[in-house]
Amino acid sequence: HFSEELDSDWGRLLAVTTFQFDISVLEYMLPLSTGRECIIADSKTCRNGPKMLTMLIEESVDVMQATPTMWQLLIAAGLLKRAEELSPRLKILCGGEPFPATLRSLCEISPMVLNCYGPTETTIWSSTHRVLPDGDGPVPIGRPIRKTRFEISDSGELLIGGAGVALGYFQRTAAPSRPLDGFSGDGWYATGDRVRVDDDGNYIYLGRLNDSQVKVRGYRIELGEVEKALSQQLDDQCRCA
Repeated sequence: HFSEELDSDWGRLLAVTTFQFDISVLEYMLPLSTGRECIIADSKTCRNGPKMLTMLIEESVDVMQATPTMWQLLIAAGLLKRAEELSPRLKILCGGEPFPATLRSLCEISPMVLNCYGPTETTIWSSTHRVLPDGDGPVPIGRPIRKTRFEISDSGELLIGGAGVALGYFQRTAAPSRPLDGFSGDGWYATGDRVRVDDDGNYIYLGRLNDSQVKVRGYRIELGEVEKALSQQLDDQCRCA
């Protein structure tokens, strides 16, 4: 999908995502599978806005994928002010966190800014939306990519089906009467995210369905599991979540 979305007008991708985070797979495999260059930034550079901006410029990077937090770090380091030093072909992929409206400013330095959405359980990204420089309200997460289906449950929860849905969690087996968390057993994954569809057919992310699950550095954590582990260690004398 992304080899088509990005067209052929690019040659170098800067990989900045730690390999523990699923979106790193795209950063390594996309350039390798299409005959492009993959430039890998070390962890120290990725934590330093000015150094990362220097690398982006000196390496003439054409594609970079990062979280909104990292793009904000680059903006704070002077990204928008040094637009003339960047590759004129720079394509920006942004995901892993809700896209703040303030990041529409990235459209000033790039011919293509994509807001990407998708939980780990559905293999990296499930939808994309090309961000426009102006607009009111939240930035959409777009529409499903190829071989991916979206449905909305009665409660407003986004369900994802298609080729990207995982079979389940590693070394966890579900009882027939109780599917694994989120997995329906019939090819659909319940994301726990609330969405709606706008007048243009784009999906809008509204937040989590409940507060029992949080993300920490890209990892999904069930607060109920934390509470269970603590209560077992403390003999049910103390519980917290």
